[in-house]
Amino acid sequence: MNLYLIILTLIAIFSIVRFYTFNMFGRWVAGIVIFGAICEYGHFTMGYYFRNSMPVAHLGLIVSTAIYTKVYYDTFHNKKWARLIGILGIVAIIVLLINSLFINDIKSWPVNSIMAANFLIVFFALAQFTEMLRYPGEDGLEKQALFWFNTANLIFYSSSHIYLVLYQYSSQTGLLQNWMIHLVEFLGIIYYIGYFIVLRLSTIPQRIESALQHG
Repeated sequence: MNLYLIILTLIAIFSIVRFYTFNMFGRWVAGIVIFGAICEYGHFTMGYYFRNSMPVAHLGLIVSTAIYTKVYYDTFHNKKWARLIGILGIVAIIVLLINSLFINDIKSWPVNSIMAANFLIVFFALAQFTEMLRYPGEDGLEKQALFWFNTANLIFYSSSHIYLVLYQYSSQTGLLQNWMIHLVEFLGIIYYIGYFIVLRLSTIPQRIESALQHG
């Protein structure tokens, strides 16, 4: 097991153990982490037994896009922006379904779906950053879970386009494959550490005390 999987597994376990101590936003983020861990181990299992794990990638993109749409819809203060987020998310999910069923073979790497999902989540994150700057709140940005959530998303999903370029290059030339894998794992580590910070900031102290008393 490499460092990326170790970190993801530990944060997923933390998410499960502390799930009921999080506020509602934290629970959705915990759900993303847990689902991410399930997908990673699903990739390994499908690849080992069936020699093809791409269906997991297709399904993971569709489900994660639905979750992100729900999270961003709920956390936008501006109702017009929230409605726009909801509409874009629903359209994106339909596009991803069509792509997986009719365009991009479900047994092949879902390049089209990855690009569409990445653009959508980067747009969501930038839009919410703009709203946060307009309505900063009482606490500094570094103390707000939404800030770290959007920072992690922006770093990971914007950098993923570099990965797609390298993937296309390596599939044609056979070069950079090992380096590309390490890059993706490094980005994944940053992404999930960012989510761990989100979870810590989304914890309700009284619920920790209650959990300890009943444990």
